[in-house]
Order: sequence, then structure tokens, then C-alpha cells
Amino acid sequence: MVAAIAHLVNDGQGAAGRVEIDSIGGDVRQMGSDLGKCHLSFIQEGLTNALKHSQSKKVRIELVQVGEELRVVIQDWGVGFGSEQQRDEGFGLEGIRERARLLGGSSAIETAPGIGTRIA
Repeated sequence: MVAAIAHLVNDGQGAAGRVEIDSIGGDVRQMGSDLGKCHLSFIQEGLTNALKHSQSKKVRIELVQVGEELRVVIQDWGVGFGSEQQRDEGFGLEGIRERARLLGGSSAIETAPGIGTRIA
């Protein structure tokens, strides 16, 4: 999983040097391929949004595994946005919510103008 995320980061988008990946606890490499693909899709969407919209100099991806649970956090320290913009964003954020739901999990998007965005 970490290698796949590193590949995403190094695959253009101006991400080189801007993205930090941190894996904590458990062995995320032991995840089944279907589950791993779903998580990777979630991460790709969040990373793409952060790199494209946040104007942040740094984006952090954190993976925390405890037992069978994997917690993914994508954090930037960019421009953030208000609740009205969040509703108008369309499929990007809604896709993240739907992917988390399909994995049997939940999602939280915390943001405000000027403080950045945190997707978990």
C-alpha cells in the first residue's frame, strides 16, 4: 500500500517534495487486493484534490492500522474552503464519502478558509 501511494505521489501532479507519507501500526501490506484498491482510490481522490485546489506547500498522508481497521488521513495546510463551497464541489468529495461507505467505514472532512483541509 505504501509503495502504491508513493507511486501515485511520484506520478506527476507536481507532487514531488510536497507529499509526506506516514504509516503507523500494523502491516498495511497485508491488506487484500480488492480492499487495497478501494483504499488507494480513496487516497488518490483526496491527494488529487489537495494538490489541485489547496495551494498548500505540504500534503500529509497518514495510514494507521489497528487490527483489521485502516484509518487514512489526508491533510493539507492550504486555502481550505467554506461549507457552501463544499456542497458545490460536486463529485470529488462525494466520491470520497461514498468510497468510505462502501468500505464499511465513515469519512470526515474538516476544513475552513485559510486553515487547510483534513479528510479522514
